[in-house]
Amino acid sequence: MKNITVLSVLVIMLLFSAADTANCEEAAGKEKNYSFSFGPAAGFLYGRSFEYVYPTIEPAELYSELIWDIKPVFYLGGQFDFETAIFKNGIGFFASLGFKAGFPAESGYMEDRDWTSAYSPHLTNYSKSTNYTNELYFIDFSAGVSIPIKKSFYLKPMLAFSWMHFSFEGKNGYKTYESDNWEEIPLYGTLITYKQDWLLCGPGIAIGAYFGSFFHLEFSFKYTPFTYCAAVDHHFKTFTIYMDYSSWGHYFEPALNAAFYFSIIELSLEVSYRGITKTKGRSYANFNNTGYYLSPNEAGAALSLLDTRLTVKVKF
Repeated sequence: MKNITVLSVLVIMLLFSAADTANCEEAAGKEKNYSFSFGPAAGFLYGRSFEYVYPTIEPAELYSELIWDIKPVFYLGGQFDFETAIFKNGIGFFASLGFKAGFPAESGYMEDRDWTSAYSPHLTNYSKSTNYTNELYFIDFSAGVSIPIKKSFYLKPMLAFSWMHFSFEGKNGYKTYESDNWEEIPLYGTLITYKQDWLLCGPGIAIGAYFGSFFHLEFSFKYTPFTYCAAVDHHFKTFTIYMDYSSWGHYFEPALNAAFYFSIIELSLEVSYRGITKTKGRSYANFNNTGYYLSPNEAGAALSLLDTRLTVKVKF
C-alpha cells in the first residue's frame, strides 16, 4: 500500500512538470505533428475467474469447476499514449501502453463443484470458502494506424497484446457430499490457492469522434482465439498440486471511452468487458510431493470481467 501511494505522488508531480513544459511549448507556438500523453489511472474490476477439469470417462460435461470471485478488486495503474495528429496529417501511427496493479483484499467466494460419478451426470461434491485476491497485475499494449473519416470521425485498426496475472486464496468454508446427504462439514484455514497467467494476442478495431475541442467518444472491440493460460492449483487438504496449460479460448473485449479535455489535461472514463471462453489443455498432478505426472483429465480456464477506469493524462 505504501509503495503504491508513493508511486501515485510521483506520478502527480510528473503530471504538473509535464503540464508546465507543454504550456511553454504552446506559448512558443511550436508546430507539432504528434502527441504523447501519460497519467495515472484508478478503477475496479468485477467478475469471476474459472478453473475447469474435463472428464475422460465420466458422463458429466465437467469433472470439476472452480469459480473464483473478483467482486470487486480496486486497482491503481497508468496509461501512456503516442499518436500522430489524426485530422491534420491524414493516416498516422498510434501506440498505447497501460498497466494495472490490484489491492490485495477479500473479493467474494470460491466455489468448487465436482461431478465424479461414473454412472450419473449429477453433482456429487460441493465446497465453498472465502476468496482473497492476493495479486492482480495487467499489462496491455496496442498499436495500429488511425484513419480519418470525414471531418471528425476516425477508424483505428490495431493489434493488441495482454498479460494478466491473478493469485487467489480460498480460506475458511465448508464442504458437502451427495453421499453424506449434503451435510455441511466446516473447514478452517487456507484450503486452496490458485494462480493464473494469461497471454493474449489478436486484432482490434476502434471507431471514434471528436465533438468540438472538449469531448471525445470512442468505441472499440477486440477479438482473438489466440489465448494461453498457465495455472497452478494447490489443494492443501489433499496435498495435491496441479499445473495446467491450456489454450484456444475465444477472447473478446468491447469498450467505451469518453474523454473530456481541459487545455492539455485529458480526463477519461472507460468501461469495458473482458471475456474468455473455456480453454483446454494438459494438466500435471503432484501428490504429496512425489513428482509430477500427466493427468488423465484435461484442464481449462475462463474469465468474465467488467472493468471501470478513470484516467487523468497530460498531453504534450
